[in-house]
Amino acid sequence: MRLPKRSSLISETVRALREGISAGEWNLHLPGERTLCVRLQVSRSTLREALRSLERQRLVSSGGGRARKIHQVRASAPPVSREIGVLSLRAVQSLSSQSAYYLNELRERLQDVGFQVRLFSDQRLQRVHPQKFLENLLQENRFGAWLLFSVPAAVQRWFQARGVPTLVVGSCHEGVRLPSFDLDLHAVCRHAVGLLRARGHQHVGLLRWPQKTGGMRASEEGFFEGAALPGHTPCQAQLITHEATPESICLSLDRMLASRHPPTGIVVCEPGFAVCAASYLFSRKLSLPQDFSLISRDDNEMVACFRPEITRYGYRRPVFAHRLSRLTVQLALQGSLPAKNYLLLPKLIPGRTVGPPAS
Repeated sequence: MRLPKRSSLISETVRALREGISAGEWNLHLPGERTLCVRLQVSRSTLREALRSLERQRLVSSGGGRARKIHQVRASAPPVSREIGVLSLRAVQSLSSQSAYYLNELRERLQDVGFQVRLFSDQRLQRVHPQKFLENLLQENRFGAWLLFSVPAAVQRWFQARGVPTLVVGSCHEGVRLPSFDLDLHAVCRHAVGLLRARGHQHVGLLRWPQKTGGMRASEEGFFEGAALPGHTPCQAQLITHEATPESICLSLDRMLASRHPPTGIVVCEPGFAVCAASYLFSRKLSLPQDFSLISRDDNEMVACFRPEITRYGYRRPVFAHRLSRLTVQLALQGSLPAKNYLLLPKLIPGRTVGPPAS
């Protein structure tokens, strides 16, 4: 056991006693004060101040004239890495403006509390079996936590199996149980259908592209749940799928309008697709909301500039970035988070594209 330094004698005596207790030098009780004074080479008054500090920390308790009882002390945890790894399929220059914003905000907020962020992007993440690449990556970079941005299901499953401190930014793939942080798209789509039903729409649709992600799965579940809820006009709900191009969106809308019971109102996933759908309906001589109602599940600058103003759901980006950075620090310091979805609920921006169905 090291002798206490004279520069801060009481605090150093506390440190020396804590180290001795942690190392198991004494079993159930501390030696008497005379023995400790000789062992640590300090005065009786210095020792008693140190012992009172340990009593306040509940590491030892006074025995009323008898030897002080030692309470259980956990071994010191290894130092927390002050680096956070961000794993993404896309390089920084290829990220969407939204993802780039979150990454920059995350880097600045974590730097303020002493953490550094490093981004790793590699197409090898798309391999059917990316295990070898990931093993090498983690051996070379031992970080306090990892954030996964839009990575395939195989990558999420690998991190789950390894037990690495991980947070999914977005939603987990089906069957994956990792902590994740995302928008509450289930609640958004459920509310949007209720909004249409409250206006009297009996046929509604969800315009989405066949993206197999947790966010799209949550959107579909919320959409059908909202259509089945009691209390509003009964309605029939249908999925309208496109291939994420303007041409396929127009073709899907043509098919929808030509069906036997076409929807009179739709919820559109992704803001750019909502603008495309609204402009194409105008080209078909359908006015919003007089002839047709449209709601965008998402918001951005393009949707906000469209006229008439599209009814949509939005949130404040700084709030999202703040909660994401807070969860990241918590994960790095604790080493784990409960495997659940941490959700931010967007708010309705009423707009002018929802009305009663045309007679």
